Amino acid sequence: MGFAFILFLLFAFIVRLILAASVHGYDGDLDYYRKWAEAAAGEFRLVYGSGNVDYPPLYLYILHFIGRALRALKLDPGSILGIMLMKMPAILADILSGIMIYSAASRQMSGNTALILSGLYLFNPAILVNSAMWGQTDSIMTLLAVTGLYCLYHDRIMASAFFFACACLMKPQAFIFLPVLFLELIRKKSLREFLLCMATGLFTGFVIILPFSLWRDVWWIVRLYTGDWSKYAYASLHAHNLFALAGGDMVRDSAMFLFMPYKVWSLIFTLAVLGFFLYLYLKSGVQNRIFAAALVLQAGIFMFTSRMHERYLYPAVMLLVMVLIYSGDRRIFGLLGLLSMTVFINQFAVLFYVTYKDIMPFVVPLFNTSTRIFSLVNLAAVIYLFLVSRDILLYDRVEPWTDYGRQ
Repeated sequence: MGFAFILFLLFAFIVRLILAASVHGYDGDLDYYRKWAEAAAGEFRLVYGSGNVDYPPLYLYILHFIGRALRALKLDPGSILGIMLMKMPAILADILSGIMIYSAASRQMSGNTALILSGLYLFNPAILVNSAMWGQTDSIMTLLAVTGLYCLYHDRIMASAFFFACACLMKPQAFIFLPVLFLELIRKKSLREFLLCMATGLFTGFVIILPFSLWRDVWWIVRLYTGDWSKYAYASLHAHNLFALAGGDMVRDSAMFLFMPYKVWSLIFTLAVLGFFLYLYLKSGVQNRIFAAALVLQAGIFMFTSRMHERYLYPAVMLLVMVLIYSGDRRIFGLLGLLSMTVFINQFAVLFYVTYKDIMPFVVPLFNTSTRIFSLVNLAAVIYLFLVSRDILLYDRVEPWTDYGRQ
């Protein structure tokens, strides 16, 4: 890692500190994190009985240390420094993601191009708004999941299983990526590797969950995940996807659309996305199928499934960078620009909406109109992504950019 890149990372970190101090964040999420951090810093093992904790266990470990740091430093969690500390794990995940991108890109192309790709991620508004401004934690889950894919690409099966398990115990959205791991194991036709992968993942999950399970029944973790899923039974939770385009934003998914409930449409479309993903993956013979297929699955689930939040397309940004690194297709570069814009707008619009809707009434119709417009843009972008991914995965057909493959 060169000195120039270290300065680059330092600048990216400083930019995030400035944004974290300047933008208060999303009160709904940060208030929960503060309460959970306080509880986790106390009776850590009993934290799931101390309040409305609906996050999987891994983040509670992080909140435990944040809570202890707040106590040790005698910081008010609502102060600027307290808020910056709450945002710090996600900010550090951003920086680690930038390092990972640079490391992967520098093996495929020139150092200058690797630096540019890392910068496109580190200074991407869609990434900055999530961690430094909003205070959300999607960057941590995304880093863990993409690291799992990266290990899988390099045939490090046990490491991949470890990171996937951690990702799933960070946020439930990470379960979207498990079919990639499963299909890659099937391709290998090795019972030994399959069993090692299963054992690693289960053992990792067991160790992380165990401290919270000593005084609870064995099914508590299942109820945590299913309860979290059923709590958000809406066609769209401000996500710019097909159901928001159809008028289903914050509408219960049991409501009728045309002649069927939204949730039935969601099931049909989800099966279609899974079918398309399976077709591409099983027919593909290219080595970079892991990232491209994961991108198809993640973007497709967001676009065509109900109960999606505004942030759930976030991992597509890093996946697009990884596909660009390993395919060198300039069409992916265009999609990176377009989806970075829509992911940013989706998050920023919700952050602005919840902050100002009560004091600035004109925000509400503006928000509703932008939801329809950018849902349509997302739909067009995801369909185009499917077509480009088909070219890459089935036909190994790429439109290279000039720097690809040059060291």
